[in-house]
Order: sequence, then C-alpha cells, then structure tokens
Amino acid sequence: MVSRSVKLAKDFNEELREDDELIKRLDLEKIKNLMDEFKLHEALDEIFHFIHETNQYINDKKPWKQEGEELGKTLFNVLNACKYIAVLISPFMPDTAKKIAEQLGIEIKSLEDCYVKTKFFNVKIGPHLFEPIKFNQSA
Repeated sequence: MVSRSVKLAKDFNEELREDDELIKRLDLEKIKNLMDEFKLHEALDEIFHFIHETNQYINDKKPWKQEGEELGKTLFNVLNACKYIAVLISPFMPDTAKKIAEQLGIEIKSLEDCYVKTKFFNVKIGPHLFEPIKFNQSA
C-alpha cells in the first residue's frame, strides 16, 4: 500500500488537494483511549482496521485510473492515512514506522503527531517495508 501510493505520488506532477474523506474513518480518540488503558491488542485491532479501510479506499478509488484534481485528492487522502498509520504503529513496529515516514518525507516524534496537519509530503521511493519470507526448498 505504501509503496504503490508513494510511486503514484512521485509520478504526480500537480498539487495534492487537501481532503479528509479517508481520515474520517479513523477513530483516533478510541485508539488513544485504548492505548492509555494499556489495551494494546484492541488498539492494534483498530489500527489494522484502518489499514484495511485505507486499502479498500485505494481499491474503490482506483487512483491509477484518475487524473488531475481527483487524483490529487485521492493521493492526499492515502498519503495522509499512511502518515497516521506510521505514527500509530510506531510504538509497536518502530522500524516499519520509520521506513514509512522516510518515504513520506515526514518525521515521527510522538503519537501527538496525529494532531498536526500535514499539507506537504516529500515522497521518496524506499525499500520494501517487509522482506519476503523465504521458504526452505530442500525439505
């Protein structure tokens, strides 16, 4: 999701259009409360639900078929969602969060970064977030 979004954004030569259509699907306060109550598995469930929502948004919007302002809005929504995901997973998966942040051209300082609006992403194509699993073929 991050790689394909960054690639599309890197190839997009127009201005991203700020929009919050996708972020409205994220219950940030619920996640914050669950983390404050140390209900970490439930917080992770909510985060991964939002990751699923983001993937569904991409599949529904089909940004590879869009152009102009419509594409600018979709890309902003997806990159912004990736920012929130990176911030939210940072306590659980710091290396993955750092890779996402580097590809978005942002810095993660704390969970409070979710409350700071990002209007500009300096995207860079980076390494895969996860290495492929290699199975032993000799068995």
